Amino acid sequence: MLVGILVFSVLGFVDDLYHLTPKLRLILELGIVFFCLWGIQPNISFLGFGSIPSFVQILFLTIFLVFGINLVNFMDGMDWYLITTFTICFVSLSFILPDFYTKPNLGYSLYALLFVSMFGFIFYNFPKAKLFMGDSGSLALGFFGLVLPLLYQNKSNGIYWDVTDYFYLFPFFWIDGVTILIKRFFQKKHLFQAHREHLYQKLTETKLGKIGSLVVFSLLNVMVVCFHFLLKEFGFGKIAIFLILFAVSLLCYGIVWLSVTRKNLA
Repeated sequence: MLVGILVFSVLGFVDDLYHLTPKLRLILELGIVFFCLWGIQPNISFLGFGSIPSFVQILFLTIFLVFGINLVNFMDGMDWYLITTFTICFVSLSFILPDFYTKPNLGYSLYALLFVSMFGFIFYNFPKAKLFMGDSGSLALGFFGLVLPLLYQNKSNGIYWDVTDYFYLFPFFWIDGVTILIKRFFQKKHLFQAHREHLYQKLTETKLGKIGSLVVFSLLNVMVVCFHFLLKEFGFGKIAIFLILFAVSLLCYGIVWLSVTRKNLA
């Protein structure tokens, strides 16, 4: 875990200095994640169904995690939004895996110290910002947030980390990132090129500004976390919870998108 964070920090630092080509960086990221997962040997399920061959798990997670890490990297232009999203992610993880921060997994609580270190960006990133995360921070942070749940192993109780649980960690982060990538793909735009088409970026250009955009997306993410907790308390199954929350999140995202487009708040 710590080796992966260090390597991604170095990779991001080199990229900040010398601007590596997208293909080279992608190959390096796939290699780093693959070898880290090979060392961890995670045991995951999909919508509650397990018994997935180990090599298939590692291959799938390698592609999925690299995709997620690059989504995080796309957000490093607004460190407030990124850090607040991961704050909610850290809390949401305790609802998905209630025993994650307790014995015999007490050691994982030490990661709270690493997590708290991010809050310097909130203080020093306040306009006018003096401290910027850059690729050296966002790549390592993305690796940290996505790999952390895979370290939880409780095979004796039949408890595994489910792939769909990633959605609950930062729902609108996924929806916004995937939606924009699909949109740019059909518009035949360069997928690795920097842009300002994300919904949170559109909100910052309205009267809401950066703080307003941060509040809107934070409230939406917190809403999903609360609904997830309530649905579990009422005894809904994993598949039902995922479908309900995905539909609600997609609907809310669409409402915000149409509101910004039609009202032209700027």
